[in-house]
Amino acid sequence: MAAALFNSHGGLYYSSKYPFLSIPFFNFNDLTLFTRGWVIGAENFPVGNALEKRLYTVAGEIDASRRSVWQNIVKDYSRLDLTFASDRLVAIAGMAAELGSIWDGGVQCYAGLWSLHFRSSLLWYSVNPSVREKDYIAPSWSWASVGKPIEWFDADDCDGLAEVLHVDVDLASPGHPFGPVTKGVIRLNGPLCQARLVKTKYGEILCFDYDTQDTNVAGPDPDMPEGGGDDVNIDPGFRTTIMLDHDPWSDALNKSADIIVYVAPLQTDINLKMTYSGLLRLGGLLLAPTTESSPGNRFRRVGHFSIQDLWGMEGKRVYEERVTKLRGEGKLQQKDEKPPSFASRQEWLMKDPFGNGVVADNSLRYRYTTVVNLGYEGEISRFLEYIERCAEERRKLGVRDPNLGEEDDEVGWYTYEIV
Repeated sequence: MAAALFNSHGGLYYSSKYPFLSIPFFNFNDLTLFTRGWVIGAENFPVGNALEKRLYTVAGEIDASRRSVWQNIVKDYSRLDLTFASDRLVAIAGMAAELGSIWDGGVQCYAGLWSLHFRSSLLWYSVNPSVREKDYIAPSWSWASVGKPIEWFDADDCDGLAEVLHVDVDLASPGHPFGPVTKGVIRLNGPLCQARLVKTKYGEILCFDYDTQDTNVAGPDPDMPEGGGDDVNIDPGFRTTIMLDHDPWSDALNKSADIIVYVAPLQTDINLKMTYSGLLRLGGLLLAPTTESSPGNRFRRVGHFSIQDLWGMEGKRVYEERVTKLRGEGKLQQKDEKPPSFASRQEWLMKDPFGNGVVADNSLRYRYTTVVNLGYEGEISRFLEYIERCAEERRKLGVRDPNLGEEDDEVGWYTYEIV
């Protein structure tokens, strides 16, 4: 059955018990029709690889497979064109409704992100900066807020560095939970620190230059090209990869001035399938303080950042031991199964609706120190230690950052909101 979506400018979606089974094996990608976003709701939309999608009947699949299906749909959908930016959530609502009808009632959809393992879902990133829309489309933490192709920063296992405490959205049309929203806010608890977003002739970089007595972030960036000019003398402190949602200088009076941002690490992803590279990586968000009146801990998302450690084979062995230990203690979040501390899935979704898992400990400085015994100081370990030492220095000097609000009992941890 085909039907028009509510609050739409035209377009159809196809409703069937298993919408992914009706996808044909041949590819329509070269046809102009299938570059339009509204076609994603039609029966014959080629969502990624058709054979792969036929293997995912969704019903009865584990949570990780369901999330994988949705992420593939959104990734393909973000590459299509819409005449009206306001239709980003509307045009995909039919697909979301189908998936929501199969998922149990404990899993909700918030502006295009599913509640289960919500922290991981926040780690999408835009392939290229988008032009900021004048009208409100979606919260800055939702992929629907950008108009460029997106990718997902995801892994099978993750070590949580932050917790999602609350998510709230105002629906444009009550009774349609998968449609457009007029407002959205999320509240998290986790580490935060200030940095500078610097524009250079080689691209944008993050600079961490807070002066702490015991932390050395000096030394040239080995990835920075050599040559003349002031850019060569910029010391970023850590090798970070950043992906901006929008051009943050578009609204600035000075198009070359540094921009103060806040880095919010959310989790480390564990990839034990790789023999050398990509063993451990940290993913997080770049945040900017909002201009609206707020208690001082409210931000909007401006991008995504990551740090990657290359430990080698011996480092891989040491980290595997840590992962095995955490799994045995039920402290490592595995996205395809219920944590052992809960008697049933229903209890899990009721007490941990966002799939935070158990944050193993709130210590940043000594979280991954086992690798130091190998004679290698991990980049992620140095970064987390830097956050903690910065917070200690502020406490010692009595300096309070008005944008961060009150610090938690744990050094460097804050409760903050993203709109």
